[in-house]
Amino acid sequence: MSKLRVNELDSRTGSTIEIASGANLKSSGSVVQVKHTTYGTTSNTSSTSYVDLCNIVITPKFANSSFFLLANFSWSGKGVLNLFEGSTQIHSHSTDPYVMWGMNQGSAWNSNSLRALISVTDYDSPTYTLGNSITYHVKYRARSASGDNNAGINEQTSGSTISNFTVMEIAQ
Repeated sequence: MSKLRVNELDSRTGSTIEIASGANLKSSGSVVQVKHTTYGTTSNTSSTSYVDLCNIVITPKFANSSFFLLANFSWSGKGVLNLFEGSTQIHSHSTDPYVMWGMNQGSAWNSNSLRALISVTDYDSPTYTLGNSITYHVKYRARSASGDNNAGINEQTSGSTISNFTVMEIAQ
């Protein structure tokens, strides 16, 4: 492999430097691609097992990239919102992070429970083979099967795009 070393690049005409079709310019720490989806469906659960809300499939453009994940969801009730790579919970410690155990909710959960827009983020550096896709999921679950401990998504915002999920590939 050869290297071209220059102190400055400038376009000969205009203000754009074009890169050949199919070629990629890689700069460590730069955002390579962004995938985004919205979730507007009303959902609630009494399950203590994770329920899949939405996912993003991303095919990395570079080897050894990392991925920044951001989920913003309209939340109500008591439970957990979390991020997964495939079927693996990204956070693997003994207690669930991003626990919304009632959000100071004094009474039992119901369809008029307290709502908040909550954000969950993660920076993931998975092992993958270039050319294969990675699937990231947003999932949630209830605190317990008791009616007092159910959890809900988009209960007052059905059809809205307020709940959304973004995955960014970051070059390393």
